[in-house]
Amino acid sequence: MTELSICIPTCNRAEYLPVMLDSIFKQAVFDGVEVVVSDNNSYDDTHRIVKEYQERYKNLFYYKNDINVGFDRNVLNCISRAKGKYCWILGDDDALLPGSVGFVMRNIKSGYDFYTCGLNLCDGKLRFLEQWALTRGLKDGKVVHMASDAELMRYLRAVVSNGGLFGYVGGCVFNRSLALKVKGGQRVSGLGWIHIYLLWSFKNFNAKFKILKRPLVNLRTQNDSLIKERSAVYRLTMEFKGLYIIAEELFRNQPKVKNAFLSAVKRYIAPSSIPPLFVLNKNEKRDWPEFCGWLCKYPYSKSFKKRLSSRWRVNPMYFVRKFINIPALAFIKRPLKKVRFAILGR
Repeated sequence: MTELSICIPTCNRAEYLPVMLDSIFKQAVFDGVEVVVSDNNSYDDTHRIVKEYQERYKNLFYYKNDINVGFDRNVLNCISRAKGKYCWILGDDDALLPGSVGFVMRNIKSGYDFYTCGLNLCDGKLRFLEQWALTRGLKDGKVVHMASDAELMRYLRAVVSNGGLFGYVGGCVFNRSLALKVKGGQRVSGLGWIHIYLLWSFKNFNAKFKILKRPLVNLRTQNDSLIKERSAVYRLTMEFKGLYIIAEELFRNQPKVKNAFLSAVKRYIAPSSIPPLFVLNKNEKRDWPEFCGWLCKYPYSKSFKKRLSSRWRVNPMYFVRKFINIPALAFIKRPLKKVRFAILGR
């Protein structure tokens, strides 16, 4: 029986895909593990590369869509084509850390509905930057009962990043049969966040998930397709839009949970991270009105929302934050991180 399906939705990433495949197969070919690649009609060398790997690994399965069906539909294709009890969807340009597959196989024996895992942020060449904090104040191994509003709100108050909202596909290993039961999501389809909708829909099945803080995936940053094709402001717009619609769809009868969900987004996309209008390029300024429209649906302060419409709005905290992130100041930040870790354990 196939216990785990490692699913990789991909499109025109022949340059990066071998890194991910090598990171999987170098760990060993585990019994009960399959690798499923769903190619969204790539026009590069993806087909040839995967075929070469298939000659060496019999548990690698490849499917190619006749047309580009978009990211969300391709993710759903991966899930439907897989055969495992659990699915682990991974980014085609990332890489697994050594021992990750064995770690997951040991943990899924406990039978929870899904598991969240730790992630490492890396640069465009997969060089380690830092461990991505998903939540704060929650212990490793904690189990969250999604049927309980109180537990959901407690979890959401601890979220400090998009990954904590299950925003990165590789950050969760989930029960495939439950994912196939999820209905609806038409409003979310096409926004790039179908995986978030699926996992938060598990609350309708009285699901439980377990927090595993060990980093299992090296996440390649500086490679976002929306930013490359459009702009950073558009990328944020799609995040605000998608998460707001998900909150509306799933938590319309749970106003407190919905507010906690939106507040989590507001917390990790802080006003200090949003640049003033006058520093944006042409494409970013074009996307600015829609961005402001969706941001204003979140519980930011009235004064901040008002300043968004000011053409020459000055956001001093943005520049302070930029200054603090200057690499030359690393000699200050590293000791402070060590002190924080020693005191708080994170």
